[in-house]
Amino acid sequence: MSNPYDKNQDIHIDRGTRKLVVKNTQDTTNILKQNKWSQNNQDQKGDMQRIAQIPLIALKIKTKERFGHSNWYKVAKDEQKKIIREMVNSNEFMFFRTGDKRL
Repeated sequence: MSNPYDKNQDIHIDRGTRKLVVKNTQDTTNILKQNKWSQNNQDQKGDMQRIAQIPLIALKIKTKERFGHSNWYKVAKDEQKKIIREMVNSNEFMFFRTGDKRL
């Protein structure tokens, strides 16, 4: 059974646990290509500079690891900032950065 309103969700019932499972997907290739291009062409000047572009699915996965749910918007603002700071400064997520700066 799939959700007709969201093409990035697959909904089914797990027969072993009898729980409803919602599988979310996001195509991140365009974001990663744009980040790579920005890393190679750093011509941003001024006070405001983009330092990272993180796909929402990555934030949901990180939220699920930490809090046991994947609702990014339910997390407090301080915790959201903390997660983003850790992801931007981590070498594990270096492809989300658009430059060499860190938070």
